[in-house]
Amino acid sequence: MRVVLMNWARIEDGATHGGGVNGYCRAIGLELAQRGHTVISIASGQRYEPRHPQSACRVERRADYHGIVCHEVVNSPVLAPSMAQFREPLGEVSSPELESRFASFLREAEPDVLHVHNVEGFSADCVRAAARSGVRVVYSLHNYHTLCPQVYLMQGHRRPCLSFDNGRACASCIPTVNPADERDKRCRPPSPPVFHPAAPPPPPWETIDRPAWKPLLNVVEPDPTTSLDNPYAARRAAMIDMLNACDRVLAVSDFVNRKFASMGVRPHRLRTLRIGTPMVEMARGAGIARKPPQPGVLRLAFIGYHNWFKGLPLLLDSLELLTPEVLSRIHLTVSAINLPMIEPHLRRLEPRLAGLRTSLGYQPEALPSLLSDVDLGIVPSVWWDNAPQTVMEFQACGVPVLGAELGGIPELIRDGVDGLLFRGNDRWDLARRIAEVTKDPMTVERLKHGIRQPKTVAEHVDELEQEYGSPVS
Repeated sequence: MRVVLMNWARIEDGATHGGGVNGYCRAIGLELAQRGHTVISIASGQRYEPRHPQSACRVERRADYHGIVCHEVVNSPVLAPSMAQFREPLGEVSSPELESRFASFLREAEPDVLHVHNVEGFSADCVRAAARSGVRVVYSLHNYHTLCPQVYLMQGHRRPCLSFDNGRACASCIPTVNPADERDKRCRPPSPPVFHPAAPPPPPWETIDRPAWKPLLNVVEPDPTTSLDNPYAARRAAMIDMLNACDRVLAVSDFVNRKFASMGVRPHRLRTLRIGTPMVEMARGAGIARKPPQPGVLRLAFIGYHNWFKGLPLLLDSLELLTPEVLSRIHLTVSAINLPMIEPHLRRLEPRLAGLRTSLGYQPEALPSLLSDVDLGIVPSVWWDNAPQTVMEFQACGVPVLGAELGGIPELIRDGVDGLLFRGNDRWDLARRIAEVTKDPMTVERLKHGIRQPKTVAEHVDELEQEYGSPVS
């Protein structure tokens, strides 16, 4: 089978550029290639060169990556990641020059399946053109980009978007860059970045708008487009039409399935298919024994990205609500990209904790060792996180998770069986649950025994192979 994997980030970069979605793309791409499939990846929206007749939008072959044939769109009219394109939402709907190049690429690649993981850097019409050509199109809903041009469904990067007001709320949602200026900047010789933020960092603690502390319920609320009187409304409507043109739309959780159905994606196109994680095999292969409990100390860990959405500020606020006696019994591990942005708050907490260990992110293969002395993982997302891979990574390493009851998280955690849940965006409730565990050390041991191993990448690819070949009922 010939499979094209479409995502804005280069597949060989994995999670280091493009986050968990790109790490997932790399994992399934390698597994498919190992099984003998022809796997072709295409990235877009990152690489730009000065514009002249020989340097227009084009698709360029890159070096192969462990059997994956790699391509990239150079000088795409649509920037990625999508926040760089935010001011021009209709560019993500239609871009004739890009669609022409993409159609030529598909004719040469001759895929049986186009598996879309993000349309950032591309356009909805690229996907529609593929569907019209007879290629089977599978779209994985890893995030909310098709509904929200800044991906996260968070107004001002701080408050869950409960109404986009038919696109009017989008216009003033976030500070943005001029796409033309951004393209010009990317044409210049690159300088090594200090980090690749997944999203803008939180503001200083003192400036946080307290309404952002309002607890959030895990309820699907329809927010459809009712008229096309502005470009953001037109964009959302076009994205829903694009999803309905796909042969299959895969939701990573039942919450995501219900959300997109409520927005107009036809139920017979939708299917919930939970992903697998390479951490299962990594943890088995590492063979690292878990370290015994530390009497009187609860060892917590936060891993992944530090941004407002992923909830590290919420976790630290919750720790501040604990009594000095409880706080003194907590050892905290934080391994996160963008950590310097919140380092001062961590250092203020450090003298009151039993211990603090920090690092600027982690390599996946190092995670089993890093978590070998952790009692409880914390996944405190403050919005409807689709299905965070950190939950599965903790579980694969034998660590129960205390997670927010939002998005797909409660589908991965059985409260009181293999983990614990707290009310979404509720600092007091998170503090309460942490305090409960410090008072009953046997809770951790009971939860560890209840952990079910997540799905492996191989098991997940078994399902994808069936999906690539199965007709829509």
